[in-house]
Amino acid sequence: MQKVGRPSKYGNKALKTAQDYVEKCYKGNTIPYIEELALILDINDDTIVKWTKKHDEFNATYRRLRMLQRLRLKQGSLEKKLQPNVGMFLLKANHGSDDDESGKIDGFKVEFVRPARTVAEIIAEMEVARNKEENE
Repeated sequence: MQKVGRPSKYGNKALKTAQDYVEKCYKGNTIPYIEELALILDINDDTIVKWTKKHDEFNATYRRLRMLQRLRLKQGSLEKKLQPNVGMFLLKANHGSDDDESGKIDGFKVEFVRPARTVAEIIAEMEVARNKEENE
């Protein structure tokens, strides 16, 4: 059966262009955008998502782009280059970040547990015990 439709624009050139874009953003300390990559490749951003499902090498580049995007958003928020609420909104909307103290990171459940006693509390207890011994 003959395929119907326009031939795919995916190939070695598209992969190399995507890899170069991510590398340029990394070295240039800028935020990569999926939409910008789509414009460079002259495709729709939903095509990028389709390519990630079909082509392992492109998927690896896409995952690197998203990781770099998360990093730059965090850096921008912490270094006050971005308003923190804008950075947090983008991280929540695009990367599944959450304000909760527990959540998932890359599919693994993560819980932040507070120890029963902090180091400061233990030191304070030791000082009380020492003072008690000295007074006896």
